[in-house]
Amino acid sequence: MRNRPTLPVQKTVIERVLNIISIILLVGMIGYVAAMWGSIGDRVPIHFNAVGEPDAWSGKFSIIGILIVPVALYMFLTFLGNRPHTHNYLVEITEENAQRQYKNSCLMLSWLKIILIATFAYDTWRTVDISLDRANGLGTYSAVVFIGLLFGTIAIFIFRSIRLK
Repeated sequence: MRNRPTLPVQKTVIERVLNIISIILLVGMIGYVAAMWGSIGDRVPIHFNAVGEPDAWSGKFSIIGILIVPVALYMFLTFLGNRPHTHNYLVEITEENAQRQYKNSCLMLSWLKIILIATFAYDTWRTVDISLDRANGLGTYSAVVFIGLLFGTIAIFIFRSIRLK
């Protein structure tokens, strides 16, 4: 890693769009909780079983934790995205392939960022709705969709990294 070139990597249009959508989701999530705060019950779900049903409950202030995690994830993934020379790669990074590998890695982080933040936004929305007795759970397939998107995205970008060798 010490011998890797440190190159400036320009963000692509898709990365900028994904970043803007991520910010909109974060602001929307925080705004939704703020708007609903007075209506949220004293008991909110904090854990869900494999089929999306709540199986642990806490006080209303636990929703603040649900908001802190995606903001922290956004900041961390943005920080990492600005330092692609520090990422782990399956291929050796050389002067010839560094730019391609760095762009691929940064794009993967942008997709992972939006998947994670969209999942937290959905979970927050459903958590508030469950607290208000407007929903029963996250939905039977929410965990499957999340895991599929997360690992599918990683697999696609691993394949691309090998191809861009």
